[in-house]
Amino acid sequence: MSIRIFALATLFFVVALSGPTMPSLAAEAKGHLTEREALTLLRQTIQNDSLYESWIRIDCLQYWTDSSNETHFDFAVREKHGGICTGDPLTNPVIDRFCIMRGTKALLWYDLTNDVFISYDPQKIIRK
Repeated sequence: MSIRIFALATLFFVVALSGPTMPSLAAEAKGHLTEREALTLLRQTIQNDSLYESWIRIDCLQYWTDSSNETHFDFAVREKHGGICTGDPLTNPVIDRFCIMRGTKALLWYDLTNDVFISYDPQKIIRK
């Protein structure tokens, strides 16, 4: 019985450590961005470029990691509703999607019209 508990606890620990929010030691050793660093880069860029300032407060944005692998992170920027943020609190629609390359720190924006990620250029992103 105690061997089973130990095995399950060990399995849980290994799975928890390998989850998507834990930085990859191999990625850090290669100088690649961690998920936290990539998310910080995205938040700072959006804030510095005042990307959504004309229609939503910066603190009413949420950032979700859609996916990640050894080369990049995909993030969704969503509206946060409730409290000081207007909108239906049962929804949080996607505003934009971004991809950040781990090795180069290149930021790509998802052009929904053409269904492709393109180099980030705040002049091309018009939100009203």
